[in-house]
Amino acid sequence: MSHLLARTSDDEQKPEQLPEATQHGDGLQVICLGFPRTGTSSLRNALRVLGYKFNPKSDSSAEMQLSREERSMWNRAIDAKLYGRGRCFGREEWDALFGVAEGTTVGSSISPAHHQNCDLSVKAVIADLPHLIFASDLIASYPNAKIILTTRETRKWWKSYSTTIELFLTPVPRFPFILPWKQRDAFFERKFKIKVLRAVFGHPQPVSEQAKKRFEKHYEAVRKMLPRIRAERIEGEQRVKPEQRRLEYKVGEGWARLCAFLGKEEPNMPFPKAESWRERHGYQTGMVGRVVDVMVQSSSTRYAVPGAIALMAAAVVFGLRFRRAISNSFAL
Repeated sequence: MSHLLARTSDDEQKPEQLPEATQHGDGLQVICLGFPRTGTSSLRNALRVLGYKFNPKSDSSAEMQLSREERSMWNRAIDAKLYGRGRCFGREEWDALFGVAEGTTVGSSISPAHHQNCDLSVKAVIADLPHLIFASDLIASYPNAKIILTTRETRKWWKSYSTTIELFLTPVPRFPFILPWKQRDAFFERKFKIKVLRAVFGHPQPVSEQAKKRFEKHYEAVRKMLPRIRAERIEGEQRVKPEQRRLEYKVGEGWARLCAFLGKEEPNMPFPKAESWRERHGYQTGMVGRVVDVMVQSSSTRYAVPGAIALMAAAVVFGLRFRRAISNSFAL
């Protein structure tokens, strides 16, 4: 059972049974387990400056814009962990998904094509969404990885993230019947986002108090995991200590604490900022554009009437949500 999602009420959640620690090589060196809208984008940019390389595909997951194969793999991982359907992911599957696998193994459930896209120079991954669902699995699978928890005051986090959820779930992709098959990816992308948000918050559109409670429980759970996992290590095996593994960090602190934690020299440059809020969410407006293009290009009467109705309704709702979100936006 995930520490983020219980099959009972929040008050009835039981401590998570941690997965067995794996005995592979170093793999990922840095894992960020902070919630989105806590500075994860700025941290990603800072880690690049410090020389950490990201897999291009896993790097796009901050907005859950993933390839079809990656969505399929994440769906399998979620189904196995939360619903008991299939085998839970281990080190081999995570290495392949994050692009740090050395090759296929007999019995591997990862496609050869995905293995061929792996890059052995990948050193870090930003665990935003859907990675947070698997915090204990990632900590156990990469026992030498340093864990960075980007933090933010709960109320301010929710004020920012609640607008992000609204844009994730813009109603345009709700109407796949107006799209040709090859252009229905936006619909399945939205369906995946709903599944992830349900796994994290218990509902794809959580109310304020519910979301804040899950947010705080996640941080409490991660703080408790590192000492417990340390105690489960094989006696005599050299591993970094829990106090050396975790940094709780606010991006406004700058370079000093981050570089000291990672053993890096401080760069002679300002701490990088994430792209603007409008740039981060510009792709959402592209969903409307894709629907418009399909409707204009299609001469079939099958799409004309329902398409026109769907577009008008979507434009009104999306416009209202976007204006409200812009008015509440602020940079990380």
